[in-house]
Amino acid sequence: MRAALLLLLLSTGAAHAQCGLNPILRWTLVSATPVAAVLPPVTEAQLLAGWSGVSYYDVTVQPIANNRLFPWFVCLQANAAQFPGPPGASKPATDLQWSLDGATWADVPMAMTRISGSYTGTRTLRLWVRARLRYDDRPGTYGPLPLTISGSY
Repeated sequence: MRAALLLLLLSTGAAHAQCGLNPILRWTLVSATPVAAVLPPVTEAQLLAGWSGVSYYDVTVQPIANNRLFPWFVCLQANAAQFPGPPGASKPATDLQWSLDGATWADVPMAMTRISGSYTGTRTLRLWVRARLRYDDRPGTYGPLPLTISGSY
């Protein structure tokens, strides 16, 4: 299966609060599990409530030695307009929401957007994901989720 999660932990060369891609790698990804998340199978009760069960990624960032004191943050973006579901079904990426605490939710952005506060040193963040459900969604498993997670400082 092709990995649906693209992990980039990149530097833009100067301290700022923007998400962007730059070929100068300054961070080391320790782990991101799972590599390709799926949402739990959708049930009738979830369809009635309007939200799927949740899935999550544990993303651990470890700066290389000479950058341990620089503050860094995490960025997120949907990298495809749709994601697959049960046979013959798919959902728009605009139905995805994310949370860092499992309680406060926001729509997954279609453009790279900063989603975390600033951190220094090694840290693991849990990125929760759920999907808005509609009356015509089919019960079953949806995913892998089309997400790109990156970091900057």
